[in-house]
Amino acid sequence: MRVHHRAVAFAGVAALALAACSQAGSVPAPVAPASQLVPTQSLPAASAIASDKRDPCNILNLWYFHGSCVKKHMKATGTTFYLKSYKGITVRIRSGPNTASGKVKFIVGDGTGDRDITGLYVHAFPFYGTTYCVQGSASGSHVACPGKSLVYFEVVNNANEPVTLSDTPGITITAASFPGTTCSENVMVFNDYGLAGWQMLGLTGTVHEGQLNIKAVPATQFWNTAIALSPYGFVNYNVACQ
Repeated sequence: MRVHHRAVAFAGVAALALAACSQAGSVPAPVAPASQLVPTQSLPAASAIASDKRDPCNILNLWYFHGSCVKKHMKATGTTFYLKSYKGITVRIRSGPNTASGKVKFIVGDGTGDRDITGLYVHAFPFYGTTYCVQGSASGSHVACPGKSLVYFEVVNNANEPVTLSDTPGITITAASFPGTTCSENVMVFNDYGLAGWQMLGLTGTVHEGQLNIKAVPATQFWNTAIALSPYGFVNYNVACQ
């Protein structure tokens, strides 16, 4: 029986702000660069990370994605992570060029909701539609999260060296059913006070014959820098459809 590690509380970080965001809306348009929003976080120290050998996604001090999970070396030219089918959803994530050197391992896992994404990272996981969505800078207005969530996935740098990802991930999803015909990629972001929400990237794809493809684009379209993952850093994504 697997037991999830008990997460610690981190002083000085604000609690999650909750707001009802369940109403459907139009597919989000691309957002302007947002210098105040940060899509990555990291565990407090290298010694704090501990990954279960039987399930790499069971990580100390981090949300536990109970779906499909893989641990794989990240190549500087890019790596594709193949997640096994989970609840009828098969996810393939393509990482583009990055600064990894040597044997740098990444952990990628998925989940669909509050029954299979558990544990704490300061607070409970801020599910899409139960917290706010953001367009533009952190000082901009919060908006209702459009559409309905299909799947979440995490990308974790499981090495004691920083890795910078130049692009957003390319995503291919195959599923028996989707909660809509047009789906969008969203990324969890944190503002200066540690408040977590979802930034709508405006990257969309149309479901065709049970498959969805969303292309990777340079991360600098959305933030002033590429996606910089510090040692034991992570970033979370969501795909929602309408």
